[in-house]
Amino acid sequence: MPIRAVLFDLDGTLVDSEREYAEAMARAFRTRLGLEITQQQRDFITGRSWVDIHEHLSAAYGDALVWTREQLIEATFAERVELGDERDVAILPGAREAVRRFADYPRAIVTGSSRMEAEFSLRALAVDGAF
Repeated sequence: MPIRAVLFDLDGTLVDSEREYAEAMARAFRTRLGLEITQQQRDFITGRSWVDIHEHLSAAYGDALVWTREQLIEATFAERVELGDERDVAILPGAREAVRRFADYPRAIVTGSSRMEAEFSLRALAVDGAF
């Protein structure tokens, strides 16, 4: 069967952004809610969906977590943009070349990241027009 399209996972395949988003979320909690995220919670959120993250943190913090899932995403993303001034998005070796290698095929990103996160990473990858 011929290749009809190429799908790329974003984090862990093209970029390594999980640690930066965990740090951004910890900063958002600290500065905006006055709450601290433990290392165990950082470990849990890595590689999880926003649905799972919000449910887990809601269970852990109860009424102290006043954010909806969308507000959690927005606050985390705002802090990630701030972190962008301090830390670049980590482009994984061969990522750009892999995207270019399949330039003759339709390409798409599949990710659990929010659209804001994906667009941020793709801009850093400098291939955002490829998808």
